Amino acid sequence: MLKTFTIRQQTSKIVSLYGSTNIIVSVDEFKERYFFDIFRKKGMQLEEMKLLSGDSNNNSLITNNKLMNNNNVEGGKEGKPTKLLLEGMAGEDYSYSLYSDHVLRFADIKDYETVLFEMPVNVLNFSNILVIPLDKDNNNNNQKSCFHIVTVSTTDSDCFDVYFVDILEAKTFNRLLKKVNFSGKECHFGNIMQFSYIDDINSIAVGYEDGSVCTFRMNEKFNEIETNDCILYFKDEYEQKLKEQTECDHPILSFEYSLKKATLFMGHAKSSCIFTYNFSDKKIDKLKFDNIFSVSNISNLNETNVLFSTWENGNLYKLDTIGSDPILEIIYNIPEKPNIQMVDIDPTGDTTMAHPFKEAQRDYNKITCLKVIYKEQLQKSYLNKTSKVLLKRYSQVIGHDHVVIGLQSGVVTIIQL
Repeated sequence: MLKTFTIRQQTSKIVSLYGSTNIIVSVDEFKERYFFDIFRKKGMQLEEMKLLSGDSNNNSLITNNKLMNNNNVEGGKEGKPTKLLLEGMAGEDYSYSLYSDHVLRFADIKDYETVLFEMPVNVLNFSNILVIPLDKDNNNNNQKSCFHIVTVSTTDSDCFDVYFVDILEAKTFNRLLKKVNFSGKECHFGNIMQFSYIDDINSIAVGYEDGSVCTFRMNEKFNEIETNDCILYFKDEYEQKLKEQTECDHPILSFEYSLKKATLFMGHAKSSCIFTYNFSDKKIDKLKFDNIFSVSNISNLNETNVLFSTWENGNLYKLDTIGSDPILEIIYNIPEKPNIQMVDIDPTGDTTMAHPFKEAQRDYNKITCLKVIYKEQLQKSYLNKTSKVLLKRYSQVIGHDHVVIGLQSGVVTIIQL
Protein backbone atom coordinates (compact mmCIF):
# COMPACT_ATOMS: atom_id res chain seq x y z
CA MET A 1 0.00 0.00 0.00
CA LEU A 2 1.24 3.47 -0.91
CA LYS A 3 2.22 5.87 1.86
CA THR A 4 0.08 9.02 1.88
CA PHE A 5 -0.51 12.05 4.04
CA THR A 6 -3.24 14.64 3.70
CA ILE A 7 -3.34 18.38 4.41
CA ARG A 8 -6.69 20.00 5.20
CA GLN A 9 -5.73 23.64 5.60
CA GLN A 10 -7.74 25.06 2.70
CA THR A 11 -11.46 24.88 1.99
CA SER A 12 -11.75 26.05 -1.62
CA LYS A 13 -10.75 24.58 -4.98
CA ILE A 14 -6.98 24.10 -5.37
CA VAL A 15 -5.95 25.86 -8.57
CA SER A 16 -2.15 25.48 -8.50
CA LEU A 17 0.62 23.37 -6.98
CA TYR A 18 4.18 24.50 -7.52
CA GLY A 19 7.70 24.33 -6.12
CA SER A 20 10.93 22.79 -7.33
CA THR A 21 12.41 21.16 -4.22
CA ASN A 22 10.99 19.57 -1.09
CA ILE A 23 8.77 22.58 -0.32
CA ILE A 24 5.48 22.78 -2.23
CA VAL A 25 2.98 25.64 -2.34
CA SER A 26 -0.74 24.97 -2.74
CA VAL A 27 -2.99 27.85 -3.80
CA ASP A 28 -6.79 27.91 -3.81
CA GLU A 29 -9.18 30.02 -5.90
CA PHE A 30 -9.51 32.64 -3.14
CA LYS A 31 -5.74 33.26 -3.00
CA GLU A 32 -5.03 31.40 0.22
CA ARG A 33 -1.58 29.83 0.01
CA TYR A 34 -0.16 27.07 2.15
CA PHE A 35 3.37 25.62 2.37
CA PHE A 36 4.18 22.01 3.11
CA ASP A 37 7.40 20.07 3.29
CA ILE A 38 7.79 16.66 1.63
CA PHE A 39 10.64 15.71 4.01
CA ARG A 40 8.85 16.58 7.23
CA LYS A 41 5.40 15.54 5.95
CA LYS A 42 3.71 18.52 7.53
CA GLY A 43 2.47 22.00 6.75
CA MET A 44 4.59 24.98 7.64
CA GLN A 45 3.98 28.35 9.25
CA LEU A 46 6.09 31.44 8.74
CA GLU A 47 8.36 30.91 11.74
CA GLU A 48 9.15 27.36 10.63
CA MET A 49 9.93 28.62 7.13
CA LYS A 50 12.51 31.03 8.53
CA LEU A 51 14.21 28.29 10.52
CA LEU A 52 14.19 25.92 7.59
CA SER A 53 15.65 28.45 5.20
CA GLY A 54 18.92 28.47 7.10
CA ASP A 55 19.20 24.72 6.63
CA SER A 56 17.99 24.14 3.09
CA ASN A 57 18.76 27.36 1.18
CA ASN A 58 15.08 27.65 0.29
CA ASN A 59 15.07 31.41 0.76
CA SER A 60 13.00 31.90 -2.39
CA LEU A 61 9.88 30.73 -0.57
CA ILE A 62 10.15 32.97 2.48
CA THR A 63 7.29 35.46 2.55
CA ASN A 64 5.27 37.64 4.89
CA ASN A 65 2.61 36.69 7.41
CA LYS A 66 -0.26 37.82 5.20
CA LEU A 67 0.40 34.93 2.87
CA MET A 68 -0.55 32.20 5.29
CA ASN A 69 -4.21 33.10 5.74
CA ASN A 70 -5.33 35.56 3.10
CA ASN A 71 -8.98 35.39 2.17
CA ASN A 72 -9.36 39.04 1.20
CA VAL A 73 -10.49 38.94 -2.41
CA GLU A 74 -11.06 42.01 -4.50
CA GLY A 75 -14.52 42.57 -5.89
CA GLY A 76 -15.09 41.78 -9.54
CA LYS A 77 -17.87 42.81 -11.89
CA GLU A 78 -21.37 43.05 -10.44
CA GLY A 79 -19.96 42.56 -6.94
CA LYS A 80 -18.73 39.02 -7.67
CA PRO A 81 -15.42 38.01 -6.06
CA THR A 82 -12.36 37.92 -8.26
CA LYS A 83 -11.05 34.37 -8.32
CA LEU A 84 -7.53 33.14 -8.86
CA LEU A 85 -7.36 30.86 -11.91
CA LEU A 86 -3.67 29.97 -12.07
CA GLU A 87 -0.43 30.71 -10.25
CA GLY A 88 3.16 29.62 -10.69
CA MET A 89 6.83 30.48 -10.50
CA ALA A 90 8.13 33.11 -12.94
CA GLY A 91 11.79 32.20 -12.93
CA GLU A 92 13.48 31.82 -9.54
CA ASP A 93 12.58 35.16 -7.95
CA TYR A 94 9.02 35.99 -8.99
CA SER A 95 5.51 34.56 -9.16
CA TYR A 96 2.68 35.18 -11.60
CA SER A 97 -1.05 35.03 -10.89
CA LEU A 98 -3.89 34.92 -13.43
CA TYR A 99 -7.26 36.25 -12.22
CA SER A 100 -10.83 35.91 -13.43
CA ASP A 101 -11.10 39.68 -14.00
CA HIS A 102 -8.74 39.30 -17.00
CA VAL A 103 -5.61 40.50 -15.21
CA LEU A 104 -2.14 38.90 -14.98
CA ARG A 105 -0.11 40.04 -11.98
CA PHE A 106 3.54 39.54 -11.01
CA ALA A 107 4.96 39.63 -7.48
CA ASP A 108 8.23 38.96 -5.69
CA ILE A 109 8.23 35.40 -4.36
CA LYS A 110 9.17 36.82 -0.94
CA ASP A 111 6.12 39.10 -0.86
CA TYR A 112 3.04 37.94 -2.74
CA GLU A 113 0.97 40.91 -1.56
CA THR A 114 3.03 43.59 -3.32
CA VAL A 115 2.18 43.62 -7.03
CA LEU A 116 5.22 44.53 -9.13
CA PHE A 117 3.51 44.56 -12.50
CA GLU A 118 0.12 43.78 -14.03
CA MET A 119 -1.35 43.63 -17.51
CA PRO A 120 -4.75 42.83 -19.08
CA VAL A 121 -5.17 39.42 -20.71
CA ASN A 122 -8.02 37.42 -22.25
CA VAL A 123 -9.26 34.77 -19.81
CA LEU A 124 -11.35 32.24 -21.72
CA ASN A 125 -12.53 28.68 -21.07
CA PHE A 126 -9.66 26.50 -19.84
CA SER A 127 -6.92 28.36 -21.67
CA ASN A 128 -3.84 28.71 -19.55
CA ILE A 129 -1.11 31.26 -20.07
CA LEU A 130 2.59 30.90 -20.82
CA VAL A 131 5.11 32.89 -18.79
CA ILE A 132 8.55 32.19 -20.25
CA PRO A 133 11.54 33.53 -18.24
CA LEU A 134 14.40 35.25 -20.08
CA ASP A 135 18.01 35.71 -19.02
CA LYS A 136 18.48 38.92 -21.03
CA ASP A 137 16.45 41.98 -21.99
CA ASN A 138 16.01 43.43 -25.50
CA ASN A 139 19.43 45.12 -25.26
CA ASN A 140 21.12 41.81 -24.42
CA ASN A 141 21.74 42.84 -20.83
CA ASN A 142 21.52 40.25 -18.08
CA GLN A 143 18.11 40.71 -16.52
CA LYS A 144 15.97 38.09 -14.73
CA SER A 145 12.88 40.31 -14.60
CA CYS A 146 12.10 39.90 -18.30
CA PHE A 147 9.53 37.48 -19.70
CA HIS A 148 7.73 36.46 -22.85
CA ILE A 149 3.97 36.16 -22.30
CA VAL A 150 1.74 34.06 -24.56
CA THR A 151 -2.00 34.53 -24.10
CA VAL A 152 -5.28 34.21 -25.99
CA SER A 153 -5.74 37.17 -28.33
CA THR A 154 -7.71 40.09 -26.93
CA THR A 155 -9.93 40.22 -30.04
CA ASP A 156 -10.10 36.67 -31.50
CA SER A 157 -10.24 33.68 -29.15
CA ASP A 158 -8.94 31.27 -31.80
CA CYS A 159 -5.67 33.27 -32.05
CA PHE A 160 -2.92 34.18 -29.59
CA ASP A 161 -0.77 37.21 -28.86
CA VAL A 162 2.87 37.34 -27.73
CA TYR A 163 4.27 40.04 -25.42
CA PHE A 164 7.64 41.06 -24.00
CA VAL A 165 7.55 42.44 -20.45
CA ASP A 166 10.14 43.74 -18.01
CA ILE A 167 8.34 43.76 -14.67
CA LEU A 168 10.97 45.89 -12.89
CA GLU A 169 12.60 48.32 -15.27
CA ALA A 170 10.19 49.34 -18.02
CA LYS A 171 7.04 48.24 -16.15
CA THR A 172 5.24 48.10 -19.46
CA PHE A 173 4.52 45.47 -22.07
CA ASN A 174 5.38 45.34 -25.74
CA ARG A 175 3.21 43.25 -28.06
CA LEU A 176 5.51 41.30 -30.38
CA LEU A 177 2.89 39.31 -32.30
CA LYS A 178 -0.84 39.84 -32.71
CA LYS A 179 -3.63 37.43 -33.72
CA VAL A 180 -1.40 34.45 -34.54
CA ASN A 181 -3.25 31.44 -35.94
CA PHE A 182 -2.44 28.34 -37.95
CA SER A 183 -1.90 28.96 -41.65
CA GLY A 184 -1.63 25.42 -43.05
CA LYS A 185 -5.28 24.28 -43.20
CA GLU A 186 -8.36 26.15 -44.29
CA CYS A 187 -10.42 25.16 -41.28
CA HIS A 188 -11.65 26.51 -37.98
CA PHE A 189 -10.29 24.77 -34.88
CA GLY A 190 -12.45 26.75 -32.46
CA ASN A 191 -11.29 28.65 -29.39
CA ILE A 192 -7.86 28.10 -27.86
CA MET A 193 -8.03 25.85 -24.79
CA GLN A 194 -4.43 25.15 -23.71
CA PHE A 195 -0.82 26.24 -24.23
CA SER A 196 2.46 24.41 -23.63
CA TYR A 197 6.02 25.62 -24.17
CA ILE A 198 8.39 23.14 -25.84
CA ASP A 199 11.63 24.47 -24.41
CA ASP A 200 14.25 22.50 -26.32
CA ILE A 201 12.91 23.50 -29.77
CA ASN A 202 11.57 26.94 -28.76
CA SER A 203 8.04 26.12 -29.85
CA ILE A 204 4.54 26.77 -28.57
CA ALA A 205 1.95 23.98 -28.62
CA VAL A 206 -1.65 25.19 -28.86
CA GLY A 207 -4.69 23.00 -28.15
CA TYR A 208 -8.07 23.94 -29.58
CA GLU A 209 -11.75 23.50 -28.88
CA ASP A 210 -12.25 20.84 -31.59
CA GLY A 211 -9.41 18.70 -30.17
CA SER A 212 -6.74 19.66 -32.69
CA VAL A 213 -3.18 20.64 -31.69
CA CYS A 214 -0.77 22.90 -33.60
CA THR A 215 2.83 23.88 -32.91
CA PHE A 216 4.51 27.20 -33.68
CA ARG A 217 8.31 27.38 -33.81
CA MET A 218 9.45 30.84 -32.68
CA ASN A 219 12.57 32.78 -33.53
CA GLU A 220 14.92 33.80 -30.71
CA LYS A 221 13.20 37.14 -30.04
CA PHE A 222 9.70 35.66 -30.25
CA ASN A 223 8.64 38.28 -32.80
CA GLU A 224 8.39 35.90 -35.78
CA ILE A 225 6.88 32.49 -36.47
CA GLU A 226 9.49 30.39 -38.31
CA THR A 227 7.26 27.38 -39.00
CA ASN A 228 3.88 26.04 -37.92
CA ASP A 229 2.53 22.51 -38.04
CA CYS A 230 -0.76 20.78 -37.24
CA ILE A 231 0.49 17.73 -35.32
CA LEU A 232 -3.03 16.47 -34.52
CA TYR A 233 -6.04 17.20 -36.71
CA PHE A 234 -8.73 15.65 -34.57
CA LYS A 235 -11.31 15.27 -37.33
CA ASP A 236 -8.92 12.97 -39.19
CA GLU A 237 -8.66 10.73 -36.13
CA TYR A 238 -12.40 10.49 -35.48
CA GLU A 239 -13.90 11.33 -38.85
CA GLN A 240 -16.70 8.73 -38.75
CA LYS A 241 -17.49 9.29 -35.09
CA LEU A 242 -17.59 13.06 -35.43
CA LYS A 243 -20.38 12.85 -38.03
CA GLU A 244 -22.70 11.87 -35.20
CA GLN A 245 -21.46 14.49 -32.73
CA THR A 246 -21.12 18.23 -32.43
CA GLU A 247 -17.93 19.88 -33.57
CA CYS A 248 -16.53 20.59 -30.10
CA ASP A 249 -17.23 17.38 -28.17
CA HIS A 250 -13.52 16.66 -27.56
CA PRO A 251 -11.71 19.89 -26.60
CA ILE A 252 -8.13 19.75 -25.39
CA LEU A 253 -8.05 19.77 -21.58
CA SER A 254 -4.42 19.06 -20.69
CA PHE A 255 -0.85 19.03 -21.98
CA GLU A 256 2.35 17.50 -20.61
CA TYR A 257 5.74 17.68 -22.34
CA SER A 258 8.46 15.19 -21.50
CA LEU A 259 11.92 16.53 -22.35
CA LYS A 260 13.57 13.11 -21.95
CA LYS A 261 11.12 11.49 -24.37
CA ALA A 262 10.78 14.59 -26.60
CA THR A 263 7.08 13.77 -26.44
CA LEU A 264 3.94 15.83 -25.93
CA PHE A 265 1.03 14.12 -24.13
CA MET A 266 -2.46 15.42 -24.98
CA GLY A 267 -5.64 14.89 -22.94
CA HIS A 268 -9.11 15.42 -24.42
CA ALA A 269 -12.66 15.50 -23.11
CA LYS A 270 -14.73 12.33 -23.62
CA SER A 271 -11.93 10.34 -25.22
CA SER A 272 -10.77 6.72 -24.95
CA CYS A 273 -7.07 7.48 -25.37
CA ILE A 274 -4.25 9.90 -24.66
CA PHE A 275 -2.56 11.13 -27.83
CA THR A 276 1.23 11.45 -27.92
CA TYR A 277 3.46 13.25 -30.40
CA ASN A 278 7.18 12.53 -30.63
CA PHE A 279 9.12 15.54 -31.93
CA SER A 280 12.17 13.43 -32.82
CA ASP A 281 10.47 11.12 -35.32
CA LYS A 282 7.42 13.41 -35.85
CA LYS A 283 5.01 10.59 -35.11
CA ILE A 284 1.55 10.74 -33.57
CA ASP A 285 0.41 7.79 -31.45
CA LYS A 286 -2.35 6.76 -29.02
CA LEU A 287 -2.34 5.29 -25.54
CA LYS A 288 -5.72 3.56 -25.52
CA PHE A 289 -7.92 2.50 -22.62
CA ASP A 290 -11.37 0.93 -22.45
CA ASN A 291 -13.26 3.68 -20.62
CA ILE A 292 -14.36 7.06 -21.92
CA PHE A 293 -12.59 9.72 -19.86
CA SER A 294 -12.12 13.47 -19.87
CA VAL A 295 -8.39 13.65 -19.10
CA SER A 296 -8.11 16.86 -17.10
CA ASN A 297 -4.53 16.49 -15.77
CA ILE A 298 -1.53 14.58 -17.16
CA SER A 299 1.93 14.17 -15.66
CA ASN A 300 4.82 12.11 -16.98
CA LEU A 301 6.10 9.85 -14.18
CA ASN A 302 9.06 8.01 -15.72
CA GLU A 303 10.25 6.28 -18.88
CA THR A 304 7.31 3.90 -18.95
CA ASN A 305 4.43 5.45 -16.98
CA VAL A 306 2.08 8.39 -17.23
CA LEU A 307 -0.25 9.61 -14.47
CA PHE A 308 -3.58 11.26 -15.17
CA SER A 309 -6.87 12.28 -13.54
CA THR A 310 -10.33 12.79 -15.02
CA TRP A 311 -13.50 14.80 -14.66
CA GLU A 312 -15.58 11.66 -14.21
CA ASN A 313 -14.24 10.46 -10.86
CA GLY A 314 -11.69 10.96 -8.08
CA ASN A 315 -9.27 8.29 -9.27
CA LEU A 316 -5.58 8.81 -9.96
CA TYR A 317 -4.59 6.54 -12.85
CA LYS A 318 -1.23 5.15 -13.92
CA LEU A 319 -0.89 4.18 -17.57
CA ASP A 320 1.93 1.85 -18.60
CA THR A 321 2.99 3.07 -22.03
CA ILE A 322 5.17 0.12 -23.00
CA GLY A 323 3.81 -2.30 -25.56
CA SER A 324 0.93 -2.18 -28.01
CA ASP A 325 -1.68 -2.69 -25.28
CA PRO A 326 -1.09 -0.17 -22.44
CA ILE A 327 -2.04 -1.25 -18.91
CA LEU A 328 -4.31 1.07 -16.92
CA GLU A 329 -4.14 0.96 -13.11
CA ILE A 330 -5.86 2.95 -10.34
CA ILE A 331 -3.15 3.84 -7.84
CA TYR A 332 -5.21 6.13 -5.60
CA ASN A 333 -8.91 6.79 -5.05
CA ILE A 334 -10.57 9.73 -3.34
CA PRO A 335 -13.94 8.83 -1.74
CA GLU A 336 -17.00 10.48 -3.30
CA LYS A 337 -18.27 11.82 0.03
CA PRO A 338 -16.27 13.59 2.76
CA ASN A 339 -15.37 11.60 5.85
CA ILE A 340 -17.26 13.94 8.17
CA GLN A 341 -19.71 13.01 10.92
CA MET A 342 -23.08 14.72 10.49
CA VAL A 343 -24.04 16.97 13.39
CA ASP A 344 -27.29 18.95 13.70
CA ILE A 345 -26.75 22.65 13.12
CA ASP A 346 -29.60 23.56 15.46
CA PRO A 347 -28.49 22.82 19.07
CA THR A 348 -32.12 21.97 19.95
CA GLY A 349 -31.94 19.00 17.59
CA ASP A 350 -34.13 20.46 14.84
CA THR A 351 -33.22 18.27 11.85
CA THR A 352 -35.37 20.21 9.39
CA MET A 353 -32.44 22.49 8.67
CA ALA A 354 -30.22 21.04 5.95
CA HIS A 355 -26.68 20.18 6.93
CA PRO A 356 -24.13 21.60 4.45
CA PHE A 357 -22.52 18.18 3.97
CA LYS A 358 -25.70 16.12 3.67
CA GLU A 359 -25.85 17.02 0.02
CA ALA A 360 -22.16 16.82 -0.78
CA GLN A 361 -21.19 18.39 -4.06
CA ARG A 362 -20.81 15.91 -6.85
CA ASP A 363 -17.34 17.18 -7.65
CA TYR A 364 -16.12 17.26 -4.03
CA ASN A 365 -13.52 14.56 -4.73
CA LYS A 366 -12.41 15.73 -8.17
CA ILE A 367 -8.67 16.21 -8.72
CA THR A 368 -8.05 19.76 -9.91
CA CYS A 369 -4.21 19.79 -9.79
CA LEU A 370 -1.55 17.16 -10.25
CA LYS A 371 2.21 17.52 -9.70
CA VAL A 372 5.01 14.97 -9.62
CA ILE A 373 8.02 15.61 -7.36
CA TYR A 374 10.82 13.47 -8.73
CA LYS A 375 13.31 11.81 -6.41
CA GLU A 376 16.15 13.61 -8.21
CA GLN A 377 14.68 16.93 -7.05
CA LEU A 378 14.48 15.70 -3.46
CA GLN A 379 18.02 14.34 -3.58
CA LYS A 380 19.32 17.71 -4.74
CA SER A 381 17.62 19.43 -1.80
CA TYR A 382 18.80 16.65 0.54
CA LEU A 383 22.45 17.42 -0.26
CA ASN A 384 22.01 20.92 1.22
CA LYS A 385 21.19 19.53 4.66
CA THR A 386 23.80 19.71 7.41
CA SER A 387 22.14 18.03 10.38
CA LYS A 388 23.08 14.34 10.69
CA VAL A 389 19.76 13.59 12.38
CA LEU A 390 17.85 15.12 9.48
CA LEU A 391 20.04 13.36 6.91
CA LYS A 392 19.18 9.99 8.43
CA ARG A 393 15.47 10.74 8.67
CA TYR A 394 15.15 12.17 5.16
CA SER A 395 17.15 9.35 3.57
CA GLN A 396 13.97 7.23 3.75
CA VAL A 397 12.16 9.74 1.52
CA ILE A 398 14.61 10.62 -1.23
CA GLY A 399 14.50 7.21 -2.88
CA HIS A 400 10.87 7.71 -3.96
CA ASP A 401 8.98 9.86 -6.42
CA HIS A 402 6.02 11.70 -4.87
CA VAL A 403 2.71 12.79 -6.37
CA VAL A 404 0.87 15.81 -5.02
CA ILE A 405 -2.83 16.16 -5.84
CA GLY A 406 -5.14 19.09 -5.07
CA LEU A 407 -8.90 18.59 -4.86
CA GLN A 408 -12.01 20.63 -5.54
CA SER A 409 -12.66 20.59 -1.79
CA GLY A 410 -9.34 22.26 -0.93
CA VAL A 411 -7.73 19.08 0.39
CA VAL A 412 -4.15 18.31 -0.68
CA THR A 413 -2.79 14.74 -0.61
CA ILE A 414 0.83 13.66 -1.04
CA ILE A 415 1.47 10.11 -2.25
CA GLN A 416 4.84 8.38 -1.94
CA LEU A 417 5.29 5.98 -4.85
